[in-house]
Amino acid sequence: SCGGYPLDATFYQCVKGIVSCLPAVRKNGTIISFGSCIEGVGSQEYHGIMEKYAGRWRDFLRDIQDSSAFIKDQWEMQMHCRALEKTGEEKLHFTTEGLAKERLAKLSVNGAFANKNELCGTVQKILNVTLKKGMKLAVFPEGPYCAPVKNT
Repeated sequence: SCGGYPLDATFYQCVKGIVSCLPAVRKNGTIISFGSCIEGVGSQEYHGIMEKYAGRWRDFLRDIQDSSAFIKDQWEMQMHCRALEKTGEEKLHFTTEGLAKERLAKLSVNGAFANKNELCGTVQKILNVTLKKGMKLAVFPEGPYCAPVKNT
């Protein structure tokens, strides 16, 4: 989870929950995240970044190498790219009832619209497709407040 209100009020805030679990995710692993997004995607600048680079996050990383290309709120897309580098867009699942399917399609996630009553079923469908014998599953009920560490 992205932590509940107000931590999941916008997709911008939800990315923090997605990124916090990265130490527990293996390369080519899967992240299943959900948040309310009752206040939308985020600032106008962030929304513009997400729309411009929908499905083209590597282009975003290339473009920001030019220091004159700085855009307010680009930091969160940079963090989002960390998750995408580990999972790819297909395995970065995000479910919400606060954003329409058309908007979700522009967020560089494998997005699903589901209300609270449908959420468990949607997550179960994702798990049925992604979990394979021998895989490990970690659950972060309050994502931004969790700090996974590796046991040695």
